[in-house]
This record gives sequence, C-alpha cells and structure tokens, in this order.
Amino acid sequence: MIKTTQTTQEDIVEMVRNMRESDKAELKASHGLDPYYALVHSIRQSIVSYTVRVDGELLVIFGVVPLTLHQGVSPWMLATDAIEKHGVVIYRETHKHVQAMIDRYGYLLNYVHSENIKSIRWLKWLGFTIHNPEEYGVCGELFHKFEMRGW
Repeated sequence: MIKTTQTTQEDIVEMVRNMRESDKAELKASHGLDPYYALVHSIRQSIVSYTVRVDGELLVIFGVVPLTLHQGVSPWMLATDAIEKHGVVIYRETHKHVQAMIDRYGYLLNYVHSENIKSIRWLKWLGFTIHNPEEYGVCGELFHKFEMRGW
C-alpha cells in the first residue's frame, strides 16, 4: 500500500541512511553539502515536502522550493534504492504530484546531475524538457536544466 505523508525528522534520518549513491553525489556536486544538511536545507526552503512509502518502506522524499527570479517552483526529489522495486507505483504517485504542481504554479525548473541517468530518464517520462548539460553547482560539474511549463 502506498502512503504519502508530510516529511518528519524520522523520515529525514532514515533517508540519509538509505539514500541512493547517485543522489548523494548530486547533492555534493550541486551544493557541496552532505546528505543530511542538504535534505534539511531543502525541506526548510520548501513550500511543502512529502515522504512516499510503499508497505512502510521509504522510497522518496520530495518537495518544491519557490523560485526567486521566476514565477513557479523548483521541484526536488531524493530516493532510496527501494525505488527500484516499485518503479510503476512511484511513477504514478510522482506524476500525480507533478501535475498538481504544474496546475498550481505553472512553471517547474531545476537541475539534475548529468551522471544521474536514472533520474534523467524518470524526468523525461514525467514530461520535463531536459536541456543540454552546462556547468552548475559549487563544483562546476555538468548538470542538465529541466523544466515544465503549464499555463
């Protein structure tokens, strides 16, 4: 059974212990922060953040941060390796939330590490436009800007 709830401190601790290596690398390259501080910072900056579990197993934590230079929001998501077992379920759940975000905010924008192939594939499935890689983040590594426009 899938359950989506507001993120708690316990969810944060569990995510940090079980986060995918690709997400840890992306956080380091983009913000130079370890997973715990990056996740806490993201949640504090977010309008909302949610935790998704299937049968009690943590899959993802995601949220949206207001954009400062544009109208719209910056969606983000971090996952555990358990996401691999529940691809269809998580796709449906995140698709529902992405649609709600685009309906409410009209514009979604963020960056994904160019080496995070699974996340890039997931973003394409959700309907995001993926741009050519460019230097981004504190380490100057290559990232793809991704965006979706609504209204």
